[in-house]
Amino acid sequence: MKKLLLVAAGIAAIASPAAAQDWAAQTYGNDGQAIWALNSNVATFCKINAAAPTISTNNAVATPGPNGQGGSQVNSDGTVLLNIQEPATNTIRNASAFVTYANSQCNTPFNITASSQNGGLKNSTNTTTDTAFVGTVAYNVGVQFGAQNTGGAVAPGAFSLNWTQQQATAGNFRFSVDVPAQNKLLLAGTYNDVLTVTMVPVI
Repeated sequence: MKKLLLVAAGIAAIASPAAAQDWAAQTYGNDGQAIWALNSNVATFCKINAAAPTISTNNAVATPGPNGQGGSQVNSDGTVLLNIQEPATNTIRNASAFVTYANSQCNTPFNITASSQNGGLKNSTNTTTDTAFVGTVAYNVGVQFGAQNTGGAVAPGAFSLNWTQQQATAGNFRFSVDVPAQNKLLLAGTYNDVLTVTMVPVI
């Protein structure tokens, strides 16, 4: 078997002689370097973590998920039920909720805005001209992301929150609503508002 292999190799060598290299036909650069530019395009990514948030409340119940506005837990939506009525006096008592989404991120500078549908908690059932009662209850809203935070008061015709962060940020994204105690009377019925907090990348 060994002899047969040697004979076969010899025949192949005779049948296919190695071609001579044409060095004169080659093209060479001016140096001994090969320089290639390496690129990768990364899209903007500004997301609030969809995992169940950490919730802290005072005279309130915060529930992630459907909110009657087409929301869902996967989109970081929910409902806060604020128990603002002081049972003994029918005045406004303090109620608050803090909702924290861990491991949120935005990989570029961004804006955070907040908007209120009603300019406060507005009674959708009753109205009165008696100034002892309040038809729209003001509240405070706060937003914290990473080490930065901002906030403002939600009251009729007075709410504006627009915050620009000049760098990419990752960490806890927290928003809070806080109704201060007030020496005002409440109307019977439902007080409601829709608060929208939006994080938008700045290209």
